[in-house]
Amino acid sequence: MMQNQGEKGGKSDKSNLNLIAEINESLQNVNDVDKSHFFFINGYISRIKNDDKVFYPACMGNNCKRKVIKETEGWRCETDNKIYASYVPTYMFSARISDSTESFWVSFAREHGNAIMGMTAEEFRDFKESSSEETVQEFFDSLMFKQFNIMVKGRVDSYGGEHRMRYFAAKVFPYNVQAENRALEKRLNLYKNLSH
Repeated sequence: MMQNQGEKGGKSDKSNLNLIAEINESLQNVNDVDKSHFFFINGYISRIKNDDKVFYPACMGNNCKRKVIKETEGWRCETDNKIYASYVPTYMFSARISDSTESFWVSFAREHGNAIMGMTAEEFRDFKESSSEETVQEFFDSLMFKQFNIMVKGRVDSYGGEHRMRYFAAKVFPYNVQAENRALEKRLNLYKNLSH
């Protein structure tokens, strides 16, 4: 039943939706650190943390995107060794994505964060700075159970001799009922053929 979209995530068919339980089961014993696995899922947000780690201050230099450090003179980028007057707010957060079977944490970076939050990181920063804690929490509460079609990249991380699978959003699409219906029809036809 698994529909791995390939190592490089080439041309993918969104009707090949996977259940999270299938992904977790198929990748539970995978230790190929150098390989990425791509899957399409239809899931909803079941948890997203309202904390100071939703976005980070990124370098304003061309295509740098590295985190900058606040100093007296401004914002220092250790990568290009320059100090900037400001920074670019850039999303980097995790959300728990669930479906009818299981759930897992998925990391959303940059424009993929825009799709989940419904605004840019700069807009979110301004909103958070000008709003009460209650208003910001209400916004996070409003994200719960929102559905998305997500192309997920699974990759094994090795830390201290331990291997664990981490998931990253490679593409985020609005929830598409037609795509889900096509995927369900394909799945039903497969079960029907297996029963013959």
